[in-house]
Amino acid sequence: MSKSPGPIRRLLALSISVVSTGMLLLPLAGAGTEWFIIPGIALGIMILGATIYFKEYLLIHLSLFFVLLFGWKHSPWWPDELPTGLLIPFFSYLLLAFSIPSLRKSIPWLHRGLVGGRPLYAGLLIILVSLPALWAWTVYSENVIEYYVYLFHPRILYIELVIFALLFAAINSVTQEVIFRGVYQNALDEALSNERYAIVVQAIIFGLIHNVGVPSGPAGIGMAFIYGCMLGILKSMSCGLLLPVAVHFVTDLFIFFLAFYKAWLLGLLDRFPLL
Repeated sequence: MSKSPGPIRRLLALSISVVSTGMLLLPLAGAGTEWFIIPGIALGIMILGATIYFKEYLLIHLSLFFVLLFGWKHSPWWPDELPTGLLIPFFSYLLLAFSIPSLRKSIPWLHRGLVGGRPLYAGLLIILVSLPALWAWTVYSENVIEYYVYLFHPRILYIELVIFALLFAAINSVTQEVIFRGVYQNALDEALSNERYAIVVQAIIFGLIHNVGVPSGPAGIGMAFIYGCMLGILKSMSCGLLLPVAVHFVTDLFIFFLAFYKAWLLGLLDRFPLL
């Protein structure tokens, strides 16, 4: 049971939101990393300590993931070459969340939710909007999405690639939906009693991590922000993560198609086996 009054709970939620956003914005603004990494992580640890003291369990989940994310990200062991840099902090979070009884009992995202009716139609609408937007970004913006083709051995272009694409889409969609529409959105919604704020904040952070990735750059940040808002609304409508994960899964599979489509447009597939 939480023992913090409403204002303290709101202050903790706002604090972790501001620090999370700042840790992602400052590098984009060209700030020297040495000036904000250690103070930012230290603030995150302080907020985590306060959430533990006040027994704000959903905010514990949120601040714990923040510390793990930025702690790993700025460590010597951060695997920059992985398609998703969220895996290590995500699995570290899962290990702690399921190992500590009080956290295991308060996991905020273990809800399937509704899968029919208006939420289903909303999910289909998100897919119909998102796929053409990704296609336009791939074709008309300056990007290196075709680079992902070179991550595969020339001979792995058949069933192995299909299996890898399915696994990647499944892991990435589950990881990002649990983090942003699960941990972040649920914690902020409960702490602030303001679902709109929770949706917007998690979408801002979701957008900022797409400065590098697909889509990427300023356009990618904007597209990911809008996509994050739509998935946040879908999560709210369905009261669970199954539909957001399913929509995200379809989008990630489409990104695999786009990587090879862009490589084909550039004439790279004809010489790919010789590289």
